[in-house]
Amino acid sequence: MFDISAKRDVEIKSFDFYSGAANTDVVEVYTRRGSYKGNEMVQTGWQLVYSKSVDQLGRNTPTSLDGLDMTVTVAAGETQSFFIWTDNIVMYDAGETGVEGSLVTEDDGLQFFEGIGITSKL
Repeated sequence: MFDISAKRDVEIKSFDFYSGAANTDVVEVYTRRGSYKGNEMVQTGWQLVYSKSVDQLGRNTPTSLDGLDMTVTVAAGETQSFFIWTDNIVMYDAGETGVEGSLVTEDDGLQFFEGIGITSKL
């Protein structure tokens, strides 16, 4: 789970991620307005925006989702959270500070904040 903050209106259409192993498994992507914090194990407010069987490429090659089932629009100044789930492991970097909520990277459109890894689904 992680948060992004939009600097201008943006559309999120797809994701790339690394998986723990190369195999084929269902990937689900959920989203909600605002932060995931306090909503990690609460189903209310999360919307499923992707659910497909995906050939996951493992730790050394990013797996690209072929486009979300619906585009997620985030208005300037708003925060949106995402939860990428698979029975395989979604790999993530602990970030430079290792502190949840720290800014990891940004560009002219959005800021990406360090999130958390969880071991169960909503």
